[in-house]
Amino acid sequence: MKCEACGCTSLVASEPDLPVSGDVDARALERLVRMVVDAKRVPCELQGVARTTAGWRVIARMRQRDVVRIDLKATGLAAMRSELERALDAT
Repeated sequence: MKCEACGCTSLVASEPDLPVSGDVDARALERLVRMVVDAKRVPCELQGVARTTAGWRVIARMRQRDVVRIDLKATGLAAMRSELERALDAT
């Protein structure tokens, strides 16, 4: 799907009229995911991020074939980083 507002593309369609998740945008979250993946040295390829009613969904490919979906609450970048680190540790 392609966002008409900013031109970003995503593999997951977002629903219209979803609440804005604080001041976090898709690009900031993508940068955060890449930073955490690099820091943890996880074999992971980010496929996309999508806004959901509760926050964000991160979609990544692990180990060349496993697709992982991680749901993050819209609580700010620091809290989302912690949630993401816990989720990556569990995979």
